[in-house]
Amino acid sequence: MDFSVGILEFPHIAEGYKNIDYIMKHFSISTIKLQRICPGRLLFIFSADTSDVVNIMKEYKDNKRKILYSSVTGISEKCIEALSSRNKVDDFSDLGIVEVKNCVNTIKVADMILKTSSSEILKIDMGLGLFGKGLVFFVGSISNIRVAIDTINDNFSKEEIVSTEIISNPVDDFKKLFCY
Repeated sequence: MDFSVGILEFPHIAEGYKNIDYIMKHFSISTIKLQRICPGRLLFIFSADTSDVVNIMKEYKDNKRKILYSSVTGISEKCIEALSSRNKVDDFSDLGIVEVKNCVNTIKVADMILKTSSSEILKIDMGLGLFGKGLVFFVGSISNIRVAIDTINDNFSKEEIVSTEIISNPVDDFKKLFCY
């Protein structure tokens, strides 16, 4: 089955919850993330069969309520797992960080990292700050991290990617911020 991810950002929290209830009653979806984001908005990320995601997005295409929507098709299962929770990584030697301008591209970046390098997603933070930035933290060998960052820089514009960093051999106290 071909899975996709749908992303809806509602301008009003209560309205968002009502819409989410409607979606759950009419479509077969799995909730990945539901969180309130600044200023007073609700972010809803879900996975479903691609045809269901397409049909849900059609319902919001011509909305007049400024509901933001997007989808990522053909997403890897590992990316869906990473979006659902923090991955358990006991130790790592090198860390890559990509700072992204919005939630949709954060998901696309994480999926691209998994599909183009032998890296593992450590953590994905989305909906940060006023404009909904995202961060993807990933681990692997330094060469795999460089391949992933080069691929991201080749496929995304400078307007989409805020910053990329590689931290080689971070100190143990720093690693404890990510390992549980």
